[in-house]
Amino acid sequence: FEELVAKYGEENARYLFDTLCAQTHNYSQFTYIEMGVERDDRYEIQTREEADRRGWAFEHVQGDMSILESLVNGPWDDERFLVVPPGHRVIARYDERIVDVEEATP
Repeated sequence: FEELVAKYGEENARYLFDTLCAQTHNYSQFTYIEMGVERDDRYEIQTREEADRRGWAFEHVQGDMSILESLVNGPWDDERFLVVPPGHRVIARYDERIVDVEEATP
């Protein structure tokens, strides 16, 4: 905050600080997702401490690397991925699909 005041003045600094910090205004919880690649528990401890410092809830959940592994290595099945072939574009759908692909028109 002090750096913003020095650079922009008190009133502008307050506005900038409030705007930049508003991104977490509606949050009340940290969720730590354990993916099985961590060397130790330091990031979980750091997350838990930050939740305590803010007075937020803390949740620890077990993650799953399978979608990331499939994203990198394939296969890209239609249930989990939207594959956009050359000459096609992504479009919005107003049903359970949400997004879809259609052939692009020149």
